[in-house]
Amino acid sequence: MTYSFWGDFRYGLNRNWGLMGIVDYQAGDVEASAGIAGLSGSVSDTYHWTNVSADAILTLAPDKNTCPYFFFGGGMYFNDDVSKPGVNLGGGIEQFIQDNLALDVGTRYHMIFTEGDQTKYLNVYGGVNFYFGAK
Repeated sequence: MTYSFWGDFRYGLNRNWGLMGIVDYQAGDVEASAGIAGLSGSVSDTYHWTNVSADAILTLAPDKNTCPYFFFGGGMYFNDDVSKPGVNLGGGIEQFIQDNLALDVGTRYHMIFTEGDQTKYLNVYGGVNFYFGAK
C-alpha cells in the first residue's frame, strides 16, 4: 500500500503559466517478482520520501470549467538522514464547481538521483483545490 500527503501553493504569472511550490510526503511498499529460464526472484521493500520542489505549471484552458494542466520541476528529496536532488513531472484535470473550488485528479512521476541509480515512482492523486482570489 502506498500513500501520500502534500500541499502546494500556486502563483499565476499569466492566464496559462504559473509557478507552484510543493511539499509532500510519499510512503509505500514495493513488491516485485520475475522469472526467466527457470530462475526466479522477488524483491520486497518500503520507501518514504519528503519532497520540497518548485514547478512550472501550464494550464491549457484557464477560462473553462474543465481545465487540463501539465507541470514539471525539481527539488530536494529527503529520506532519514539522506537528501538527494530529483525531478518530477505530471498532469491532471481540474473540474471547477465554483469560481474558487475545483475537484482535481492527476498523476505525478518522480525521479530521485540516488547512489548509482535513480529511484523512480509514479503516484495518482485526487483532491479538492481551494483558490484565494479569482480563477
